Amino acid sequence: MSTSEIAMKESECSVLWCIKQKNESADYLALVTALANGQPLDMHDWEVGQVGSVVHTFKDEIIDYIIEHGLASLLTSEPLVEMVVAKGATPNRILEVVEKYITKAGVDNELIIVDPYFYHPVDAAYAAHVVDMLTPHLLNVEDLRIITESGFKVTPATKAGIDTALQALKPTLRIDHKTSNEIHDRHWITNKREKGVAIGGSLSTLGKKHCLIDRMKTTDVREFVEIYKAAGLIP
Repeated sequence: MSTSEIAMKESECSVLWCIKQKNESADYLALVTALANGQPLDMHDWEVGQVGSVVHTFKDEIIDYIIEHGLASLLTSEPLVEMVVAKGATPNRILEVVEKYITKAGVDNELIIVDPYFYHPVDAAYAAHVVDMLTPHLLNVEDLRIITESGFKVTPATKAGIDTALQALKPTLRIDHKTSNEIHDRHWITNKREKGVAIGGSLSTLGKKHCLIDRMKTTDVREFVEIYKAAGLIP
């Protein structure tokens, strides 16, 4: 075990330490045994540091856990206040988080994107970011179904830029775009229409404000699929 944490109580203040092996000869079991028995500790083989912020120190592990188990697994009856994409997050960071969620869902030959503002950019780089996000999945995806709101929320130049770039990468890709002013959710659905990712804001606004991203329950995915089918938005 290369990294361990020792919590120490001083009055009412908890201090969290992080210890790391300096070399392979460091014996973690011997260290813990000595600590538990009140024996002198030999720290020559260890680096010791204080953890100032658990969230930032273990950020990658926390994100991986949420992606694996879903954010709801951390909550009981408490309000859903945790945010995965924070206001001010860089495009690369946003792509990384969303990409992990989509990959974990298990993208197959169909990807359904429900986002009222999907074709409505907030900056000139938006189309390129969308293409970068979808490119890793083009090997599997044959049918890309996109549901947006209609009217001014579809910017023709952005739509043409995204669609043209994706089909240049995969000429056989079929892109089916439907519009509805009755749909206000943001979902990415795939894996035989059994898995999905819910995004608390449109892709074009991520990083502009705090936004929650979480996995969807299969029962919820199926329910939304039936709604979209009944509305004629997907076959």
